[in-house]
Amino acid sequence: NQHQLECAFKLYDHDGTGSISQPNLRKVLASLFGILPDQCETVCASCFADSTELTCQHFISLYLKSVKAAGLPGLEDLRDAFDLFDSDKNGSLDLSELLHAFEQCAPSTVPRDRIEEVFHIIDANGDGTIDLDEMIQYLAKSWTDGFNLAR
Repeated sequence: NQHQLECAFKLYDHDGTGSISQPNLRKVLASLFGILPDQCETVCASCFADSTELTCQHFISLYLKSVKAAGLPGLEDLRDAFDLFDSDKNGSLDLSELLHAFEQCAPSTVPRDRIEEVFHIIDANGDGTIDLDEMIQYLAKSWTDGFNLAR
């Protein structure tokens, strides 16, 4: 969220000026992440293409842009989990399969009515089942919405 990204910015803005210089970015990248000098130059070139200082809003904008460009993480794991929960192997999940998945995997008890509500949201075409594409579309939208910060 916005607050977390502002806190991350402060990690780079260790002198409290409200902006990050190229030398400061290089120091942080090398010390925290072990990034090699040639990799630092690549990062700096993309971060400082339009300016010599990186403001908090520009930092957040660049971060969100790179996260969105990377795509939905864990897609292969999602496919594997979907296949595992598809107990009748018909390529879709019905409500009973989703309920069973929650019973087996949720770290705490989720009320049945909440699972049914989520099921109907994910079942975009209303056919009473969730196929892999519907699941991916729902998760991708949820994931992307998480990066649409209020400004």
